[in-house]
Amino acid sequence: MRTMATVALLSFLSANSVWARGYMDHLRWDQTIPSQCGDLDIEDFDDPKIEFITYSTEGAEDRGFTYEYPIARKEGRQLWEAIRTFQHGDQERPQFKNPDLYEDFKALTDNYESMGFDFHSEGEVLELLAILAMKSHLTADYFITGSVAYQDKTAGELDIVIGHSQTCKIMVVGEVKLNPRALGHAKSQLQRFKDFIRTHLHPQIFDIDPTRRLLSPL
Repeated sequence: MRTMATVALLSFLSANSVWARGYMDHLRWDQTIPSQCGDLDIEDFDDPKIEFITYSTEGAEDRGFTYEYPIARKEGRQLWEAIRTFQHGDQERPQFKNPDLYEDFKALTDNYESMGFDFHSEGEVLELLAILAMKSHLTADYFITGSVAYQDKTAGELDIVIGHSQTCKIMVVGEVKLNPRALGHAKSQLQRFKDFIRTHLHPQIFDIDPTRRLLSPL
């Protein structure tokens, strides 16, 4: 989803020594998560009831996504263009047709550096907004991050990862798509990770029972 993240992923796939502890690696430096959880291991994903979620823009839930963020697809691009201008030194307040977008823009500028986002692709805008939205529903017992890569014969990346702050055990993984019509692609990417977990940890992985859902409807 991100140009630079993809380059980083391919770079460390070329050398097995880069895989810190087995099959997982964090592609960005997220300073907001517990320090002991910055270097995730495959065993941190050993809960057979991991919840798999999908996240997109306005109207996505009607199309089958788990969650949606209240911006239109084209507004995501407007925010991306504004944040890229901001990164190049223009501190002037951007003008949006939808004035509510300024609050989202402010959330992006306030948090992107500490969470390691570079916005080399517009999809990163929704990834960060989704993480912030979900974080507001979590207690201090949990952390949320993303851009976690995994690899064996194939490689992939998790856009959303939620785990326990003390144990680093992962409870939720997810895929973010700026295009609400991309549910099929999101599901196929999550299926790839399910297959990865089946191969290395569990013969079967089940979606979590809705009564055990970590996040209530957002």
